[in-house]
Amino acid sequence: PPAAPRPQAPPDGAPHAAPAATAAPAPPLRDTTAAPAPPYFPSKALSRLPEALTEFVPILPDGAAAHVGGRLELRLWLDRDGRIDRVVLLRTQLPDAVDAAALAAFARMRFRPAEIQGVPVAAWLDTVVEFAAAEF
Repeated sequence: PPAAPRPQAPPDGAPHAAPAATAAPAPPLRDTTAAPAPPYFPSKALSRLPEALTEFVPILPDGAAAHVGGRLELRLWLDRDGRIDRVVLLRTQLPDAVDAAALAAFARMRFRPAEIQGVPVAAWLDTVVEFAAAEF
């Protein structure tokens, strides 16, 4: 069998921290100032990616729906139980209120854990969320 991959820390860079949501309070994240400590496996090392067990439901503040749509890119760190340890906004085309609602929605989500050869592991991955104006 292939050797198990070694855990890696996410690439260094200075993505800005997730803004606080104002519409709906999110559960507190375990680490709000820096990436969680390794071992977090990168998505390319996983034999099974995490799977959402709950829906992504952003709760937008009044007036935030009047935008033209766009996308945001996020980095997620998930523990071996499928809970979000940290969410970081990498890039966005959306207003701040929509970004905050999306970050809070991810923080509330639960996932089936990532796996390597059938063993649940902590992992980090990047994801893209696209919004169409009609969704609001």
